[in-house]
Amino acid sequence: MSRLRTAGFGLLGRTASPEFGLTITTESKAWGKTRNPWNTDLSAGGSSGGAAAAVASGMVPAAHATDSAGSIRIPAAYNGLVGVKTTRGVNAIGPHRGDPNFGMSHEHAVTRTVRDCAALLDVTSGPDQGCPYFTAAPEGGFEALLKGAPRKLRIGISARSF
Repeated sequence: MSRLRTAGFGLLGRTASPEFGLTITTESKAWGKTRNPWNTDLSAGGSSGGAAAAVASGMVPAAHATDSAGSIRIPAAYNGLVGVKTTRGVNAIGPHRGDPNFGMSHEHAVTRTVRDCAALLDVTSGPDQGCPYFTAAPEGGFEALLKGAPRKLRIGISARSF
């Protein structure tokens, strides 16, 4: 949060999340169902469904989200947004969270564009005091990567079950 404040971000408030962040929909007995702003008959996804609904509705340009098993990516897909589960250690987790879900839980955001996603990573990435590990940002930053030609990609597929 200190990095976001230093970059000039204002904080608006809190959004809905399912209990314990364990479902792919954002519904609770206390607050009801979080709906997709494009079609209110549909879910906004979970567990960062409230964050995604806020961005997709135009309330905010980006919203904080976390992901262990799809909680950034599912709401992003449901709401037509960009959501990236970063590489482990790109965004600091510091001593306050320890090693969430044994390194599977990652913090980032949902945004409207890839550029916004990359620019936000340039603001938030890097180690902080007490973090158990970190992954260095690319030389020149994440947003700079968008200016170059894409590299050739490889896709790996596991043919065996875990």
